[in-house]
Amino acid sequence: MRDVYVRLMGGLGNQMFQYAAARALALRLGTGVTLDLSALAIDGLRRYELGRYPIAATIAESGELARFEPSSGARGLFQRLRRAAFGSPTQYQEPHFHFDDKLSGLKPPVRLDGFWQSERYFARAADLVRSELTPRDPLEPENARVADAIGTVHAISLHVRRGDYVANA
Repeated sequence: MRDVYVRLMGGLGNQMFQYAAARALALRLGTGVTLDLSALAIDGLRRYELGRYPIAATIAESGELARFEPSSGARGLFQRLRRAAFGSPTQYQEPHFHFDDKLSGLKPPVRLDGFWQSERYFARAADLVRSELTPRDPLEPENARVADAIGTVHAISLHVRRGDYVANA
């Protein structure tokens, strides 16, 4: 498979940025998006959150991800043969927390590993990404009422993140 793989980690907001960057790159390359949930499988606080959204992605099977791991021994020989036949996959680690223009030059198969928290990664596909990251199900009645009330005024929201960091202090 010559997809753009993305390693999901963190909460909903982080997963949305990761998906958006991968989706925009996949659109530019004419490939699909495959989600790597391996980091979430070992995270005691976070879980996969994008299932409620009409995203265009598949979830990787464990065998698919092995091609991105370092090769050694008998398994390494198989990986080297596979890479010779299907091309060498790239594991691309986000080098810093600001926009990295090298992302747009990557070729599939590639696995993105990072947070990708800049709108610049998906600006050209923003409308499509926004539609895919809009929940499928309508708001529950109480939430719809609050959303309607917010829509009638000039509202400002402030969120102070604390909950998942209290135990880390």
